[in-house]
Order: sequence, then structure tokens, then C-alpha cells
Amino acid sequence: MPVIERNAELARVLLAKREVIARELVESIAIYPRWKLATAQESAAVIAERDLAVFVDYLVKAFEEGNEDYLSLYAGEKLKQTFDSNIDQKALAAMCRTELQASRNIVCRSVNGNVGARAQTSLFNALMHIENALVLPTRKTMRVLWIADCIYLDIQSFLTHKMAEMAVELDVTLVTTKNAGARRNEIERLATEKV
Repeated sequence: MPVIERNAELARVLLAKREVIARELVESIAIYPRWKLATAQESAAVIAERDLAVFVDYLVKAFEEGNEDYLSLYAGEKLKQTFDSNIDQKALAAMCRTELQASRNIVCRSVNGNVGARAQTSLFNALMHIENALVLPTRKTMRVLWIADCIYLDIQSFLTHKMAEMAVELDVTLVTTKNAGARRNEIERLATEKV
């Protein structure tokens, strides 16, 4: 059974509520230290439009087209948004679970009374699909070496969500220097360390 199917009515309502949803999501991301700091330094309107409206946009496109790839983009963007190497990973996972639930509630509440029960269920299921892929424990780890420029972020967005659906965690190592000698030295160093 597909994770998502077309629903033009739901896409239309989400688009109409885009700004309101994004503004409400600002409060949910303040659970993360770096976003708490950002919300203290910038207006909610700026953060909502620059950093959070994209989540609504992905949902709109997903339901307009019935295309699950937009859920992967949502999940990948959420992973980038929540990443913080300065926080213990268990604590970060707990924050992520709390924030994803709060965000799901905000988005689902925004369409109540504006769409039918089937559309509400579809939205809830799509968000739960993303949430489960991001917070359920993994059973295996796949080590990946990215020798790339910034495009790895987009590839990793799709890959991370798909791997999480299979309960496989990615252990990513980056080599992004453009200096050929430094790149070669870094790869050789990694080859001896990560064997």
C-alpha cells in the first residue's frame, strides 16, 4: 500500500494555512538549543518563512502529486534541522521525538474542520511515517564515505530517510576538500582508521 496518495483538497488547505503552520512550528523547534537561541535572536516570522515553511511546501507537493519523494525531502530537511554534534545523541533523539510529535499535532490541527476524515488520516499517516523513520531504533549501521561537494546533503536527505525505513543507520564520513592532495591524504588516513 502506498504511503501517500493524491489529495488535492488537503494540498489546497495546507497551502492556504502555510504561513500559520510555519509560525506555529517555531515554538516546537525551540526545544533544540541552537533553535532556542535563534528564536531569541530573530523574529518568528523570519524563522517561519526561512526555515519552516519548507515543511509545509513538501507536504503540499506530496499530496498534490501523490509522490512519496517529498516525504523523504521533509525527513532529510528535518534531519539537517535537528543535527547538533554538541548534544548527546540519546538526548537529541528524545528532543527529536518530542518535537516531531508537537509538529505533527500542529500540522494536523491546522486542517481540522477544513478537510474530511480521510484527508486528516492521510496527513496523520504521512507524518507518522516520517516520524517513525526518524525515531525508531536501528538494527544495523551502514558506513558511507562522501567524497563530494554540497550535493551530498541532497543525496543524503533521500538516502537517510529510505535507510531509516529499513532500520539502518548511516555512519557518514565527509571528505569535502577541493584540494586534490589534501583529499587523497584524508582518504588514505580514513582507510587505515575505519577498517
